[in-house]
Amino acid sequence: MMAVPAPTAVIPEPTRRELRAIHSINQTIELLDWDLVDKQLQKGKAYFLRDATLSEWEAYVTTEGQQLKSKNMEWIHGKLFIVELPSRPHERYIARLIIAANAATHTGLRFLDIAGAAYQTNIRRLEPDVWTYATYGHAQTLHIPRDSLDSIRTTMQTPKHLLSEWPSTAISGNDLLSSCLYSAGIVASKAGKLSPIPTFLVTCVMYLFRFIYIEVVSAIPLNGGSYNTMLNTTSKKVAAMTATLAVIAYLATGVVGAVSASDYLRAQVPSVNNVESAIGILFVFALLNVLGLSESAVIALGIFVLHIMTLLILIVGCVVFSFNNPHILRSNMQTPLPDLDICGSLVTSNVFTAVFFGFSSAMLGVTGFETAANFVEEQQPGIFGAILRNMWFLSSFFNLSLSILNLCVLPLLGPAGTIANNNIVLALMARETLGRGFELWMTIDGFIVLSGSVLTSYVGITGLVRRLACDRVMPEFLLAENKWRHTNHYIIWLYFAVAASLVVCLNGDIVMLSSVFSYAFLGLLLLFSGGAILFKVKRSHMPRDTSAAWYTYSDLQQLTHKLGVCRWKCIVALVMVCCGFLGTLLGDPTVSVVFALYFLVVGSLVFIMLERILLLRVCMFVMKSLCPSKKDKAETKSSDSSDLDEPLLQPRTGALGGRTIRKAIQAINAPPVVFFCKHMSLSLLNKAVRYVRTNEHTENIQIVHVHAPGTADPVGFADLVGVFDSMYPETKIDYVSIEGTFEPALVQWLASYLHISTNMMFIRQPDNIDAHKVSLLGVRVITS
Repeated sequence: MMAVPAPTAVIPEPTRRELRAIHSINQTIELLDWDLVDKQLQKGKAYFLRDATLSEWEAYVTTEGQQLKSKNMEWIHGKLFIVELPSRPHERYIARLIIAANAATHTGLRFLDIAGAAYQTNIRRLEPDVWTYATYGHAQTLHIPRDSLDSIRTTMQTPKHLLSEWPSTAISGNDLLSSCLYSAGIVASKAGKLSPIPTFLVTCVMYLFRFIYIEVVSAIPLNGGSYNTMLNTTSKKVAAMTATLAVIAYLATGVVGAVSASDYLRAQVPSVNNVESAIGILFVFALLNVLGLSESAVIALGIFVLHIMTLLILIVGCVVFSFNNPHILRSNMQTPLPDLDICGSLVTSNVFTAVFFGFSSAMLGVTGFETAANFVEEQQPGIFGAILRNMWFLSSFFNLSLSILNLCVLPLLGPAGTIANNNIVLALMARETLGRGFELWMTIDGFIVLSGSVLTSYVGITGLVRRLACDRVMPEFLLAENKWRHTNHYIIWLYFAVAASLVVCLNGDIVMLSSVFSYAFLGLLLLFSGGAILFKVKRSHMPRDTSAAWYTYSDLQQLTHKLGVCRWKCIVALVMVCCGFLGTLLGDPTVSVVFALYFLVVGSLVFIMLERILLLRVCMFVMKSLCPSKKDKAETKSSDSSDLDEPLLQPRTGALGGRTIRKAIQAINAPPVVFFCKHMSLSLLNKAVRYVRTNEHTENIQIVHVHAPGTADPVGFADLVGVFDSMYPETKIDYVSIEGTFEPALVQWLASYLHISTNMMFIRQPDNIDAHKVSLLGVRVITS
């Protein structure tokens, strides 16, 4: 036996393919049938070597410093198979091994692949997708330049123009109070003479939601409303479903606003076609948004003040008229309750059904209440509670007043009554009390305010879809901006197309359109109240301005106030919204079908984005079966190549077009995500890794630890991260140590350094103000 000196090169780190090959082989090495080894070896990476004897190779590879044992090789039919690589292999090391053996034995060894013509079918069937495994993670220390941090701090401390209390109230209030223009008649058509009762119940429910919204939004004051709440308390899939409802709510907002505006216009110009005019209104505001003429706080405040003054004048006129004509109220109180369409059948109403279904319709009068949470980042700090207080008071006062006065001014029944003209009730009240001139003014006011709600829907949907696209819930091409006005034209025109289709589909029927709106709005409130309960349980230590109560018992109240988790308001609000949702669900089944159709359309797009890796893998599997690649033999590379870093085997997918699919999957998984970890905790790291693997498309997780200046990096932290890197072979888990102060400027620098947004950075539940400031940048809270 020829003595072969051991090479002096240290075994370097493994490559991706070698590491994944070992993982695959280790799972089945004990089960291999050596009679079929030539068919099984390519389950991982395997080589065979010619022109050598087993004894020569054993002598060479088992010398001191080499970790390759004889069990790793098998001599079959005059060929030497390496069936399991060393524990820390590397292709460069294997190549140098071959070169050293050639020089020592003069045998001219070569690397060859195992794929023979007779074994193609079996090999392709057994070969795993080695390319889907990530490389090993690594540890690194980042040093942030002081001047870069100072520049970021200066930028972040630069005063920004933020909206004060009443301009913010006006932007949301226009959307909220525009509901008064059509909700009073719709509620009366369901509850008849009992319409003030469900309207009062809605007032009580929204009083509860005031505190629910304040608690959650003050803890996470980021744009996104219900979607943002669910994203920080539940999984991304649940948050995506919430986003789907939010998209439909904005869709219905614009459509109902446009159709109602055209109805008010048609009341003065009967020749106007409400479907065509509604589509025209949607088109005009789409064009204005593309041109960059979005919502102005000053204009919104002017419209808001004008609308409130108009409604106050109407209320005063109605009060005077009702005192002079008390017989109208007496006559209305003697009318029977209107029959109800329940599941497609007309049913004689009673007090319970009138109030129940009237309540579900009356929720339409407070749509827009959630709008303030969608632009909270543009509001001055600490005013969100005051905005919700103003909105609740104004909506409660006007909805309840108009509901009562409607019974005092207009008859419920008859061709000129409320039920027959439920879409223009306020215009009829204006004509009846203050004459034709004020009716015209009321029509103009209604047209302006309702058109303003269309503009709000465009602005809102653009912001929401941009956020969803940044979170990779919607396609990223929607973020494209036109070079002229820098607006998101794809979002705007897609919204117009879908909204116009909804108008045509329901033929401009305001009752059916408002029911679609109710589905989405009530679904959002339902998920938000449920999310608030989860927020209390899972994020109880996050700083917040108030706490919405759970119970009414005094002893439990004291205990829960100490814990900051008082929850009865959440539960009552959740039950009431469930009743409203059930009432809408039991209504016209046609509306349910239309809502389900649009929900499926939007939801399908979201589903494709969330499960696109799975869908691409299914596509590859189908292509392997139907269109196998003609070049299914793995590429080889001679061991005497000058570039030893190139892989010796290039795995193929086995499908026609498989490489394109593979590149698409790798491109989707390429962007890293960051998890800021303060303590060395096995359970915390495991929760974070599992959350990322479940909710995000990535093959690289960066575990970032920030330690105070002058202190050492915790001993063993990198090794602990390495354990998880080995536990999850499909994901590369890196450890990043940064010396500095955990602050927003550091987070912004790291996001710029890694070329990712702060939306792709995660943190555990912040329990102090400094960490809470970081979460305000959009860093997602994923663990408690």
